[in-house]
Amino acid sequence: MSMTDDDIGAGLGIHFGVLADLAVRLGSAADAMDRVTSSLERARQSVSDQIPITARVAHSAVCSAAGVAVIDMRGPDQGRRWELRSVFVGGAQVTGTPAGKGYLFVAGANPDSTQTGDLSIVNARDLITQALPDSAFYSSDQVALEYPEKVWVVITGGSSSLQYAANLVALDYPVILGARSAVAI
Repeated sequence: MSMTDDDIGAGLGIHFGVLADLAVRLGSAADAMDRVTSSLERARQSVSDQIPITARVAHSAVCSAAGVAVIDMRGPDQGRRWELRSVFVGGAQVTGTPAGKGYLFVAGANPDSTQTGDLSIVNARDLITQALPDSAFYSSDQVALEYPEKVWVVITGGSSSLQYAANLVALDYPVILGARSAVAI
């Protein structure tokens, strides 16, 4: 039996119809996969916004003639909460042994704007050390702050014109309805 041109054309028409139908179905499947991918990306972003991140801050200040250095260590952004894990205070070099004591404050404003060393105990959180350099370590909720509070390190009894430095590590959490939204690790 031989095929005519009409038979070949009809056969090709069926194949083209099947291919066109397949292309439409693949396009629909690709659109569905795009929607699923977008949905998963939104879910991933939502979850990642709830996971604590590590904040690392380092700053320095020069000691005044009164022997006071006030180091502004910043604080969490609006809608965020910090839990301090460690603070290291000393001179500009790790090997230096500068004079003075370090105090840790959590306050909305500079705890010693006059740089006289006359410090209120209201915002004090820790006497970091009796001798510099030194470090302090904190557990969950021991030193916590929310925007607009900041961490301040104040050096008293320091050497005039000497640069003092501090660095801290904190867990940075989102604040949801006034409560921490993740469990501290």
